[in-house]
Amino acid sequence: MESAQVDVDTAFVVEARYLTELVTGQITKNMIQAYFFDLQAVRSGAGRPKGVGPRTVTKVAVLGAGMMGAGIAHSCAEAGIDVVLKDVTAEAAVQGRAYSEKLCAQAVSRGETTRARADALLARITPTADARDLAGCDAVIEAVFEDTAVKHKVFQEAQEAVGPDALLCSNTSTLPITVLAEGVERPEDFIGLHFFSPVDRMPLVEIVKGEQTGRRRWRAPSTWSGRSARRPSWSTTRAASSPRGSSAASSTRASPWSARASNRPPSSRPPPRPATRPRSSA
Repeated sequence: MESAQVDVDTAFVVEARYLTELVTGQITKNMIQAYFFDLQAVRSGAGRPKGVGPRTVTKVAVLGAGMMGAGIAHSCAEAGIDVVLKDVTAEAAVQGRAYSEKLCAQAVSRGETTRARADALLARITPTADARDLAGCDAVIEAVFEDTAVKHKVFQEAQEAVGPDALLCSNTSTLPITVLAEGVERPEDFIGLHFFSPVDRMPLVEIVKGEQTGRRRWRAPSTWSGRSARRPSWSTTRAASSPRGSSAASSTRASPWSARASNRPPSSRPPPRPATRPRSSA
């Protein structure tokens, strides 16, 4: 609009000024860094713990069939992993599976998959309210309310049902992993596995190491996150003074992926606007 109110020569000066600011500004530099260099680094596994082999996961228990739990269950099933979706009631668990039914129906209608493949995906999700159905799961992903006591309770129930080598994961986004690990018998097997919402659209997953997490456990989730085309980012929990701090605020990123767009220095100001001449009415 500004260029349309002045003569053509001044308009070129105005447009050149805005283009220069756009191309050389800090926001552009941040976006190039994040979406080119950082993204390539994440895709190549930057930050991945060294010297630890991959782990095969074939069956996952998802605790909590709400929005996040249902999305995680769908993501795992889409990657070919069998899922036991557990909630307090069988009705709630079935409702969580219905989320995958909805996504599959949409994918079929858009021609993104076949009915047979959609049915196969849904067959991999078993809704239940019985903890005994968790037997044989290679990993547990908790996605219940953000309450430490509630999470401790569901993990205590789950760890008795799964095998002694099962990985214990929490999808928390606000509670320190080290604090949550205090509620399990095997804190060395406990990690944070933070999916972003909505799970079916967000490819990034944050893998958070607690103070007692073993190195081979920290490496393990990248196996199935890779199968589901997700981009893992590794972080390490620090001692947090407040349990309400976010996982991003209470962790040290091991991956170069970061949100730099908000780091514009105070001194980075737009160049002064040139004086404009009114357009001649002649």
